[in-house]
Amino acid sequence: MRTKNIHYDEVRRVDDTHIVVRNIPSDQLSDFRDLVSSQLQNVWTCLPRRRTSSYTLTMRASAVAATKETTMQQSLETIERRINALGLTEQLFSVTPKRQ
Repeated sequence: MRTKNIHYDEVRRVDDTHIVVRNIPSDQLSDFRDLVSSQLQNVWTCLPRRRTSSYTLTMRASAVAATKETTMQQSLETIERRINALGLTEQLFSVTPKRQ
């Protein structure tokens, strides 16, 4: 938003899947929506908050699932590297993450 010179009062993370952008000037709302649409549409949805010039960005369920999957895979790779660093050559266990 800074590079597009879109002004705002606050960008605040509400929780892991929600971000609030507060008080965007009315003459820049279109620019803000275009920016979100062009750069974040595959990961975030953008909904206006009631009676304000603020928006709530919500992470899409598919992006949440992809993030969980990536995190699990990276964790398993880290554990495997640490076990292998100890010089163990046999596979002690096989962990397959559950898909939800």
